[in-house]
Amino acid sequence: MDVNERAIEEWKRRTDGFDRVRTILERTRERRSAAEIAESAFVSEKTARKHLVRLVDLNRAVTVRDGRTTRYKRDANTHVIDRISELRREQSRETLVDGIQRMRGDIETFRERYDVEDAEELAIQLEPGDSVEAWMDLSEWQTKERHLALAQAALSFGRAADRIEA
Repeated sequence: MDVNERAIEEWKRRTDGFDRVRTILERTRERRSAAEIAESAFVSEKTARKHLVRLVDLNRAVTVRDGRTTRYKRDANTHVIDRISELRREQSRETLVDGIQRMRGDIETFRERYDVEDAEELAIQLEPGDSVEAWMDLSEWQTKERHLALAQAALSFGRAADRIEA
């Protein structure tokens, strides 16, 4: 048994089908069928579908019809709220502010380096044959924008919560 197979067996041993389906769903941004999720979660399609219906009921997933197939994806709003809550629990206000300032500086560096206003403009300008570094910078820029938005939201949410509690 190789390392990957051992990791899968350990995951299956310490989790149940619902947890595995939920984990696969939460880590997937694109729409997937119950069969695709079942395969990744190591459960039957019937079991996956049962758990996915429950996750929809819990507002953890949304469905999209694709012809005759129902596809599932994580609920974006719930995912964002979870990430904001996680940041608030794990990061101090000062750490969030420092991170926000650092990410803003990094984004400004990308703007100056590529002489564009945002990552979308860079994505439009890049060609398939352009340097790997430019494509990696684009990916990093997009990631920093997502993290910046979450950090700003966590900071704002914290201020709002503090005012309500006062």
